Amino acid sequence: MKTNRIAAVAGLLSLTLAGCATNKSDKPEAWGGTVVGEINKRAEVQTVNYLTREVTVKDDTGETTTVVCGPLVRNFNQINRGDKVAVQYQETVTILAMSGGGGAPGRAESVDVAGAPLGQKPAGAIVQTGEVLADVVAINHQDRTVTLKGPLRTLTVQVDKAVKGLDRLKAGDKVYVRATATLAVAVTAE
Repeated sequence: MKTNRIAAVAGLLSLTLAGCATNKSDKPEAWGGTVVGEINKRAEVQTVNYLTREVTVKDDTGETTTVVCGPLVRNFNQINRGDKVAVQYQETVTILAMSGGGGAPGRAESVDVAGAPLGQKPAGAIVQTGEVLADVVAINHQDRTVTLKGPLRTLTVQVDKAVKGLDRLKAGDKVYVRATATLAVAVTAE
């Protein structure tokens, strides 16, 4: 997945993996955008070690990877050589810049996990959502850097040229970031 467009928000997300829940009615006029990245991969199970819970898979390009499946991988004993593995990863990052108002810096996080029913081939999904509200402490429009003060620390980030509206941002504004990452993995006996 190309991360160039997400690079501008990576620094914001490093303020915290989570963010802040804010009252939507408190939000002043906002501008910004959303970036979505997605990876879809398919692989075939080459070997399974039931004692060490290691599975080696080979993808469409011939690359092999060995992973250790922890105790949360339900139905591990249902995995067999020749099974197909489908992996889908999607990341959505939304950034809103707000002039004035918006509340104090804060953060919130949620994680949802789902697994396959007992007796079926392993499958599962995890969705992690984080939000952060940070104060714009300083901005250098020429160098395209923004210094943000979040609930845990202050951080200076480089803003990618693809990000529009930077000229509207000023010290005292707020930046709201919401990031959602979804990972789904399914083993089938195709």
